Amino acid sequence: MGDLGPIDCERRGGGEPFHDGGRALGLDLLSFWQWSTSDVVSNATRGVLAEYLVAGALGVADGCIREEWAAYDLEARDGTRVEVKSAAYIQSWHQERLSQISFLVPKTRGWDRDTNRQDDDPRRKADVYVFALLAHTDQATLDPLDVSQWEFYVLPTEVLDERQRGQHSITLPSLRKLAGVAVKFAGLADAVVQAAAAQRRASGGPSGDAEETHKPGTDATRVAAYVRAIADFEMVDDLALPYNHTGATITDAVLQAGLRYETVVWPRVQHVMEAFPEAATTSSFLAVLRERGGEAVVRWTHPEKLGRMEAVAELLTAEGVESEVDLRRWLCGDGAECRANVAKLAAVRGMGPKTIDYFKILCGEENTAAVDVHLMRFLELAGAHVSDYEQAREVIAGAAAELGVSAARLDHSIWMYMSKAGRTL
Repeated sequence: MGDLGPIDCERRGGGEPFHDGGRALGLDLLSFWQWSTSDVVSNATRGVLAEYLVAGALGVADGCIREEWAAYDLEARDGTRVEVKSAAYIQSWHQERLSQISFLVPKTRGWDRDTNRQDDDPRRKADVYVFALLAHTDQATLDPLDVSQWEFYVLPTEVLDERQRGQHSITLPSLRKLAGVAVKFAGLADAVVQAAAAQRRASGGPSGDAEETHKPGTDATRVAAYVRAIADFEMVDDLALPYNHTGATITDAVLQAGLRYETVVWPRVQHVMEAFPEAATTSSFLAVLRERGGEAVVRWTHPEKLGRMEAVAELLTAEGVESEVDLRRWLCGDGAECRANVAKLAAVRGMGPKTIDYFKILCGEENTAAVDVHLMRFLELAGAHVSDYEQAREVIAGAAAELGVSAARLDHSIWMYMSKAGRTL
Protein backbone atom coordinates (compact mmCIF):
# COMPACT_ATOMS: atom_id res chain seq x y z
CA MET A 1 0.00 0.00 0.00
CA GLY A 2 1.37 3.43 -0.94
CA ASP A 3 1.18 6.63 1.06
CA LEU A 4 -2.33 7.58 2.10
CA GLY A 5 -3.06 11.26 1.59
CA PRO A 6 -5.43 13.29 3.76
CA ILE A 7 -9.14 12.62 3.39
CA ASP A 8 -11.20 15.54 2.12
CA CYS A 9 -14.61 15.42 3.75
CA GLU A 10 -17.84 16.81 2.37
CA ARG A 11 -20.41 18.54 4.52
CA ARG A 12 -23.19 16.09 5.34
CA GLY A 13 -26.89 16.75 5.67
CA GLY A 14 -27.79 14.39 8.52
CA GLY A 15 -30.05 12.06 6.58
CA GLU A 16 -27.26 9.64 5.63
CA PRO A 17 -28.20 6.18 6.95
CA PHE A 18 -26.12 3.68 8.90
CA HIS A 19 -26.24 0.32 7.20
CA ASP A 20 -24.88 -3.20 7.28
CA GLY A 21 -23.42 -3.76 3.84
CA GLY A 22 -26.33 -1.86 2.33
CA ARG A 23 -29.05 -3.16 4.66
CA ALA A 24 -30.68 -0.24 6.51
CA LEU A 25 -30.38 -0.25 10.29
CA GLY A 26 -32.95 2.43 11.09
CA LEU A 27 -30.23 4.81 12.27
CA ASP A 28 -28.99 7.95 10.56
CA LEU A 29 -26.28 10.56 11.01
CA LEU A 30 -28.66 13.14 12.49
CA SER A 31 -29.59 10.74 15.29
CA PHE A 32 -25.87 10.28 15.99
CA TRP A 33 -25.35 14.04 16.19
CA GLN A 34 -28.34 14.35 18.53
CA TRP A 35 -26.99 11.56 20.71
CA SER A 36 -23.39 12.79 20.83
CA THR A 37 -23.53 16.59 20.92
CA SER A 38 -26.86 17.70 22.39
CA ASP A 39 -25.11 18.76 25.61
CA VAL A 40 -23.90 22.12 24.32
CA VAL A 41 -22.93 23.20 27.84
CA SER A 42 -20.20 20.56 28.15
CA ASN A 43 -16.65 21.84 27.78
CA ALA A 44 -15.82 19.93 24.60
CA THR A 45 -19.02 20.73 22.73
CA ARG A 46 -19.20 24.33 23.95
CA GLY A 47 -15.73 24.94 22.50
CA VAL A 48 -16.84 23.75 19.07
CA LEU A 49 -20.05 25.74 19.41
CA ALA A 50 -18.02 28.87 20.14
CA GLU A 51 -16.01 28.30 16.95
CA TYR A 52 -19.27 27.93 15.02
CA LEU A 53 -20.66 31.18 16.43
CA VAL A 54 -17.52 33.08 15.43
CA ALA A 55 -17.61 31.44 11.98
CA GLY A 56 -21.23 32.55 11.67
CA ALA A 57 -20.37 36.12 12.64
CA LEU A 58 -17.59 36.17 10.03
CA GLY A 59 -19.81 34.63 7.34
CA VAL A 60 -17.72 31.49 6.88
CA ALA A 61 -19.90 28.85 8.55
CA ASP A 62 -21.94 27.85 5.51
CA GLY A 63 -20.91 25.24 2.99
CA CYS A 64 -17.73 24.00 4.67
CA ILE A 65 -16.74 21.89 7.66
CA ARG A 66 -14.56 22.31 10.71
CA GLU A 67 -11.01 21.02 10.37
CA GLU A 68 -10.17 19.27 13.63
CA TRP A 69 -6.39 19.56 13.61
CA ALA A 70 -5.79 22.78 11.70
CA ALA A 71 -3.09 25.16 12.92
CA TYR A 72 -5.82 27.72 13.66
CA ASP A 73 -9.60 27.45 13.95
CA LEU A 74 -11.05 29.68 11.22
CA GLU A 75 -10.12 31.68 8.16
CA ALA A 76 -12.06 34.87 7.46
CA ARG A 77 -12.98 35.84 3.91
CA ASP A 78 -10.02 38.23 3.72
CA GLY A 79 -7.56 35.51 4.77
CA THR A 80 -7.34 36.49 8.44
CA ARG A 81 -6.47 33.45 10.56
CA VAL A 82 -8.58 33.24 13.71
CA GLU A 83 -8.15 31.20 16.89
CA VAL A 84 -11.19 30.79 19.16
CA LYS A 85 -11.00 30.10 22.89
CA SER A 86 -14.06 29.54 25.05
CA ALA A 87 -14.99 29.49 28.74
CA ALA A 88 -18.17 29.57 30.85
CA TYR A 89 -19.25 30.27 34.41
CA ILE A 90 -21.72 27.38 34.43
CA GLN A 91 -20.71 23.80 33.67
CA SER A 92 -22.79 20.71 32.97
CA TRP A 93 -21.58 19.01 36.16
CA HIS A 94 -22.36 19.78 39.81
CA GLN A 95 -20.75 23.03 41.02
CA GLU A 96 -20.31 24.53 44.46
CA ARG A 97 -19.73 27.93 42.87
CA LEU A 98 -19.38 29.56 39.47
CA SER A 99 -16.18 28.72 37.61
CA GLN A 100 -13.22 31.07 37.64
CA ILE A 101 -12.62 32.22 34.07
CA SER A 102 -9.28 31.74 32.34
CA PHE A 103 -8.26 30.76 28.82
CA LEU A 104 -5.38 28.58 27.66
CA VAL A 105 -3.25 30.40 25.05
CA PRO A 106 -0.02 28.38 24.73
CA LYS A 107 2.31 28.56 21.77
CA THR A 108 2.09 25.26 19.89
CA ARG A 109 3.91 23.34 17.21
CA GLY A 110 1.61 23.47 14.20
CA TRP A 111 0.74 20.20 12.48
CA ASP A 112 0.37 19.88 8.70
CA ARG A 113 -2.25 17.34 7.66
CA ASP A 114 -0.74 17.05 4.17
CA THR A 115 2.63 15.84 5.45
CA ASN A 116 1.75 14.56 8.95
CA ARG A 117 4.59 16.67 10.35
CA GLN A 118 4.86 19.28 13.09
CA ASP A 119 6.68 22.61 13.04
CA ASP A 120 10.06 22.68 14.73
CA ASP A 121 9.33 25.73 16.87
CA PRO A 122 6.19 26.49 18.89
CA ARG A 123 4.39 29.71 18.00
CA ARG A 124 0.91 31.13 17.62
CA LYS A 125 -0.29 30.61 14.05
CA ALA A 126 -3.42 32.80 14.09
CA ASP A 127 -3.55 36.52 13.35
CA VAL A 128 -6.40 37.18 15.77
CA TYR A 129 -7.64 35.53 18.96
CA VAL A 130 -11.34 35.58 19.86
CA PHE A 131 -12.13 34.75 23.49
CA ALA A 132 -15.75 33.60 23.69
CA LEU A 133 -17.24 33.72 27.19
CA LEU A 134 -20.64 32.20 27.92
CA ALA A 135 -21.26 34.89 30.50
CA HIS A 136 -24.74 33.92 31.72
CA THR A 137 -24.76 33.04 35.43
CA ASP A 138 -28.31 31.74 36.01
CA GLN A 139 -28.42 27.99 35.48
CA ALA A 140 -32.21 27.88 35.07
CA THR A 141 -32.16 30.19 32.03
CA LEU A 142 -28.77 29.23 30.57
CA ASP A 143 -29.01 28.83 26.79
CA PRO A 144 -25.76 28.68 24.77
CA LEU A 145 -27.79 29.11 21.57
CA ASP A 146 -28.82 32.60 22.72
CA VAL A 147 -25.97 34.81 21.51
CA SER A 148 -27.02 37.56 23.92
CA GLN A 149 -25.63 35.35 26.72
CA TRP A 150 -22.14 35.45 25.20
CA GLU A 151 -19.36 38.04 25.43
CA PHE A 152 -16.47 38.20 22.98
CA TYR A 153 -13.02 39.67 23.57
CA VAL A 154 -10.80 40.15 20.51
CA LEU A 155 -7.03 40.59 20.42
CA PRO A 156 -4.38 40.71 17.70
CA THR A 157 -1.93 37.88 18.36
CA GLU A 158 0.99 40.24 18.82
CA VAL A 159 -0.60 41.50 22.05
CA LEU A 160 -0.43 37.98 23.49
CA ASP A 161 3.09 37.47 22.17
CA GLU A 162 4.31 40.63 23.90
CA ARG A 163 2.78 39.89 27.32
CA GLN A 164 5.36 39.96 30.10
CA ARG A 165 3.38 37.58 32.28
CA GLY A 166 2.81 33.85 31.67
CA GLN A 167 2.35 32.84 28.06
CA HIS A 168 0.39 29.66 28.79
CA SER A 169 -2.94 31.12 29.98
CA ILE A 170 -4.73 34.39 30.63
CA THR A 171 -7.31 35.24 33.29
CA LEU A 172 -10.43 37.26 32.59
CA PRO A 173 -9.23 40.37 34.48
CA SER A 174 -5.95 40.33 32.52
CA LEU A 175 -7.83 39.82 29.27
CA ARG A 176 -10.11 42.76 29.98
CA LYS A 177 -7.11 45.00 30.61
CA LEU A 178 -5.73 44.09 27.17
CA ALA A 179 -8.93 43.88 25.11
CA GLY A 180 -11.13 46.44 26.84
CA VAL A 181 -14.89 46.13 26.82
CA ALA A 182 -16.38 42.93 25.44
CA VAL A 183 -18.25 43.01 22.14
CA LYS A 184 -21.54 41.34 21.46
CA PHE A 185 -22.21 38.98 18.56
CA ALA A 186 -23.40 41.76 16.24
CA GLY A 187 -20.11 43.62 16.62
CA LEU A 188 -17.80 40.62 16.45
CA ALA A 189 -17.00 40.74 12.72
CA ASP A 190 -15.95 44.40 12.91
CA ALA A 191 -13.80 43.70 15.98
CA VAL A 192 -11.99 40.92 14.12
CA VAL A 193 -11.34 43.21 11.14
CA GLN A 194 -9.87 45.88 13.43
CA ALA A 195 -7.68 43.37 15.29
CA ALA A 196 -6.46 41.89 11.99
CA ALA A 197 -5.46 45.34 10.75
CA ALA A 198 -3.56 45.95 13.99
CA GLN A 199 -1.82 42.59 13.64
CA ARG A 200 -0.76 43.33 10.07
CA ARG A 201 0.63 46.71 11.09
CA ALA A 202 2.54 45.11 13.95
CA SER A 203 4.00 42.33 11.84
CA GLY A 204 4.80 44.57 8.88
CA GLY A 205 6.92 47.19 10.58
CA PRO A 206 6.72 50.07 13.05
CA SER A 207 3.37 50.87 14.59
CA GLY A 208 1.26 53.63 13.12
CA ASP A 209 -1.52 54.25 10.68
CA ALA A 210 -1.77 52.00 7.64
CA GLU A 211 -1.31 55.03 5.40
CA GLU A 212 2.08 55.70 7.01
CA THR A 213 3.37 52.14 6.59
CA HIS A 214 1.71 51.04 3.34
CA LYS A 215 3.55 52.44 0.31
CA PRO A 216 2.16 50.70 -2.80
CA GLY A 217 5.22 51.21 -5.00
CA THR A 218 7.70 50.20 -2.30
CA ASP A 219 5.64 47.18 -1.29
CA ALA A 220 5.23 46.07 -4.90
CA THR A 221 9.00 46.30 -5.42
CA ARG A 222 9.57 44.25 -2.25
CA VAL A 223 7.22 41.52 -3.47
CA ALA A 224 8.77 41.45 -6.96
CA ALA A 225 12.26 41.18 -5.44
CA TYR A 226 11.08 38.41 -3.13
CA VAL A 227 9.69 36.46 -6.08
CA ARG A 228 12.98 36.78 -7.98
CA ALA A 229 14.93 35.61 -4.92
CA ILE A 230 12.98 32.35 -4.48
CA ALA A 231 14.87 29.60 -6.29
CA ASP A 232 11.91 27.25 -6.71
CA PHE A 233 9.26 29.85 -7.53
CA GLU A 234 7.67 29.00 -10.87
CA MET A 235 5.63 31.48 -12.89
CA VAL A 236 2.74 29.75 -14.60
CA ASP A 237 2.72 30.11 -18.39
CA ASP A 238 -0.99 29.97 -19.07
CA LEU A 239 -4.10 30.07 -16.89
CA ALA A 240 -6.11 28.05 -19.44
CA LEU A 241 -9.09 30.34 -18.96
CA PRO A 242 -11.92 30.87 -19.64
CA TYR A 243 -13.53 27.43 -19.65
CA ASN A 244 -16.03 28.45 -22.34
CA HIS A 245 -18.61 26.84 -20.09
CA THR A 246 -20.44 29.27 -17.81
CA GLY A 247 -21.82 26.44 -15.68
CA ALA A 248 -18.27 25.38 -14.84
CA THR A 249 -17.27 28.98 -14.15
CA ILE A 250 -20.12 29.49 -11.68
CA THR A 251 -19.41 26.11 -10.05
CA ASP A 252 -15.73 26.97 -9.61
CA ALA A 253 -16.32 30.46 -8.22
CA VAL A 254 -19.00 29.43 -5.74
CA LEU A 255 -17.37 26.23 -4.48
CA GLN A 256 -13.79 27.48 -4.02
CA ALA A 257 -14.26 29.43 -0.77
CA GLY A 258 -13.18 27.34 2.19
CA LEU A 259 -12.63 24.08 0.26
CA ARG A 260 -9.53 22.25 -0.99
CA TYR A 261 -9.27 23.09 -4.64
CA GLU A 262 -7.44 20.13 -6.21
CA THR A 263 -9.38 17.36 -4.47
CA VAL A 264 -12.80 18.91 -3.87
CA VAL A 265 -13.46 21.83 -6.23
CA TRP A 266 -11.63 20.98 -9.46
CA PRO A 267 -13.07 17.44 -9.86
CA ARG A 268 -16.57 18.93 -9.66
CA VAL A 269 -15.76 21.66 -12.18
CA GLN A 270 -14.50 18.97 -14.56
CA HIS A 271 -17.63 16.89 -13.96
CA VAL A 272 -19.92 19.81 -14.83
CA MET A 273 -18.02 20.46 -18.07
CA GLU A 274 -17.82 16.82 -19.13
CA ALA A 275 -21.20 15.50 -18.00
CA PHE A 276 -23.25 18.57 -18.92
CA PRO A 277 -21.91 20.14 -22.13
CA GLU A 278 -25.43 21.47 -22.69
CA ALA A 279 -24.97 23.71 -19.60
CA ALA A 280 -22.34 25.89 -21.27
CA THR A 281 -24.54 29.01 -21.18
CA THR A 282 -25.91 30.58 -18.02
CA SER A 283 -29.58 30.03 -18.78
CA SER A 284 -28.97 26.41 -19.79
CA PHE A 285 -26.96 25.80 -16.60
CA LEU A 286 -29.81 27.26 -14.58
CA ALA A 287 -32.26 24.99 -16.40
CA VAL A 288 -30.11 21.91 -15.75
CA LEU A 289 -29.80 22.81 -12.06
CA ARG A 290 -33.57 23.06 -11.76
CA GLU A 291 -34.31 19.96 -13.82
CA ARG A 292 -31.65 17.57 -12.49
CA GLY A 293 -31.05 19.10 -9.07
CA GLY A 294 -27.82 20.64 -7.88
CA GLU A 295 -26.72 17.51 -6.04
CA ALA A 296 -26.66 15.50 -9.28
CA VAL A 297 -25.15 18.25 -11.41
CA VAL A 298 -22.39 19.39 -9.06
CA ARG A 299 -22.08 16.29 -6.86
CA TRP A 300 -22.45 18.50 -3.81
CA THR A 301 -24.99 18.00 -1.05
CA HIS A 302 -25.01 21.09 1.12
CA PRO A 303 -27.85 23.45 0.13
CA GLU A 304 -26.05 26.72 0.93
CA LYS A 305 -23.58 26.63 -1.96
CA LEU A 306 -26.10 25.03 -4.30
CA GLY A 307 -28.55 27.83 -3.55
CA ARG A 308 -25.79 30.36 -4.14
CA MET A 309 -25.03 28.86 -7.56
CA GLU A 310 -28.69 29.11 -8.54
CA ALA A 311 -28.90 32.69 -7.25
CA VAL A 312 -25.86 33.73 -9.31
CA ALA A 313 -27.21 31.94 -12.39
CA GLU A 314 -30.59 33.66 -11.95
CA LEU A 315 -28.95 37.10 -11.68
CA LEU A 316 -26.71 36.61 -14.71
CA THR A 317 -29.55 35.18 -16.80
CA ALA A 318 -31.73 38.16 -15.93
CA GLU A 319 -28.86 40.46 -16.94
CA GLY A 320 -28.43 38.73 -20.30
CA VAL A 321 -25.03 37.29 -19.37
CA GLU A 322 -24.82 33.94 -21.16
CA SER A 323 -21.09 33.37 -21.70
CA GLU A 324 -17.75 34.23 -20.12
CA VAL A 325 -17.33 36.87 -22.84
CA ASP A 326 -20.60 38.44 -21.70
CA LEU A 327 -19.55 38.12 -18.06
CA ARG A 328 -16.24 39.87 -18.67
CA ARG A 329 -17.98 42.72 -20.46
CA TRP A 330 -20.62 42.93 -17.69
CA LEU A 331 -18.27 42.67 -14.68
CA CYS A 332 -14.86 44.07 -15.66
CA GLY A 333 -14.13 47.72 -16.14
CA ASP A 334 -13.95 51.04 -14.33
CA GLY A 335 -17.18 52.55 -15.61
CA ALA A 336 -20.28 53.25 -13.56
CA GLU A 337 -22.21 50.44 -15.24
CA CYS A 338 -19.61 47.81 -14.30
CA ARG A 339 -19.44 49.15 -10.75
CA ALA A 340 -23.21 48.81 -10.53
CA ASN A 341 -22.98 45.25 -11.81
CA VAL A 342 -20.33 44.41 -9.20
CA ALA A 343 -22.74 45.71 -6.56
CA LYS A 344 -25.50 43.46 -7.94
CA LEU A 345 -23.27 40.41 -7.70
CA ALA A 346 -22.06 41.43 -4.24
CA ALA A 347 -25.69 41.51 -3.09
CA VAL A 348 -25.86 37.72 -3.52
CA ARG A 349 -25.16 36.06 -0.18
CA GLY A 350 -21.55 34.85 -0.02
CA MET A 351 -20.23 37.00 -2.87
CA GLY A 352 -17.36 38.90 -1.26
CA PRO A 353 -14.54 40.86 -2.94
CA LYS A 354 -12.31 37.81 -3.35
CA THR A 355 -15.02 35.72 -5.04
CA ILE A 356 -15.96 38.59 -7.35
CA ASP A 357 -12.30 39.04 -8.35
CA TYR A 358 -12.09 35.30 -8.89
CA PHE A 359 -15.12 35.49 -11.19
CA LYS A 360 -13.25 38.16 -13.16
CA ILE A 361 -10.20 35.92 -13.54
CA LEU A 362 -12.32 32.93 -14.55
CA CYS A 363 -13.92 34.91 -17.37
CA GLY A 364 -10.50 35.87 -18.76
CA GLU A 365 -9.67 39.14 -16.99
CA GLU A 366 -5.96 39.03 -16.09
CA ASN A 367 -5.54 42.50 -14.61
CA THR A 368 -6.76 41.57 -11.13
CA ALA A 369 -5.97 39.19 -8.29
CA ALA A 370 -8.20 37.24 -5.92
CA VAL A 371 -6.40 37.63 -2.62
CA ASP A 372 -6.76 34.71 -0.21
CA VAL A 373 -4.82 33.47 2.82
CA HIS A 374 -2.03 32.12 0.60
CA LEU A 375 -1.40 35.51 -1.00
CA MET A 376 -1.74 37.39 2.29
CA ARG A 377 0.86 35.13 3.89
CA PHE A 378 3.18 35.57 0.89
CA LEU A 379 2.93 39.35 1.18
CA GLU A 380 3.74 39.08 4.87
CA LEU A 381 6.81 36.95 4.12
CA ALA A 382 7.90 39.47 1.47
CA GLY A 383 7.73 42.31 4.00
CA ALA A 384 4.83 44.14 2.36
CA HIS A 385 2.79 46.41 4.65
CA VAL A 386 -0.87 45.84 3.82
CA SER A 387 -3.82 46.14 6.15
CA ASP A 388 -6.79 45.20 3.97
CA TYR A 389 -7.89 43.36 0.85
CA GLU A 390 -7.73 46.36 -1.48
CA GLN A 391 -4.15 47.18 -0.51
CA ALA A 392 -3.09 43.56 -0.97
CA ARG A 393 -4.62 43.42 -4.47
CA GLU A 394 -2.93 46.71 -5.36
CA VAL A 395 0.47 45.39 -4.28
CA ILE A 396 0.04 42.15 -6.25
CA ALA A 397 -0.85 44.15 -9.36
CA GLY A 398 2.16 46.44 -8.90
CA ALA A 399 4.55 43.52 -8.38
CA ALA A 400 3.14 41.78 -11.45
CA ALA A 401 3.84 44.87 -13.55
CA GLU A 402 7.45 44.96 -12.31
CA LEU A 403 7.83 41.26 -13.17
CA GLY A 404 6.29 41.72 -16.61
CA VAL A 405 3.34 39.38 -16.04
CA SER A 406 -0.38 39.84 -15.45
CA ALA A 407 -1.77 40.18 -11.94
CA ALA A 408 -3.80 37.01 -12.45
CA ARG A 409 -0.71 35.01 -13.47
CA LEU A 410 1.22 36.22 -10.44
CA ASP A 411 -1.78 35.48 -8.24
CA HIS A 412 -1.96 31.88 -9.45
CA SER A 413 1.81 31.41 -9.30
CA ILE A 414 1.91 32.57 -5.68
CA TRP A 415 -1.06 30.37 -4.87
CA MET A 416 0.68 27.34 -6.37
CA TYR A 417 3.89 28.10 -4.48
CA MET A 418 2.21 28.75 -1.12
CA SER A 419 -0.20 25.82 -1.32
CA LYS A 420 2.71 23.43 -1.19
CA ALA A 421 2.83 21.66 2.18
CA GLY A 422 3.35 23.89 5.17
CA ARG A 423 3.91 27.25 3.49
CA THR A 424 0.69 28.89 4.63
CA LEU A 425 1.25 28.24 8.34
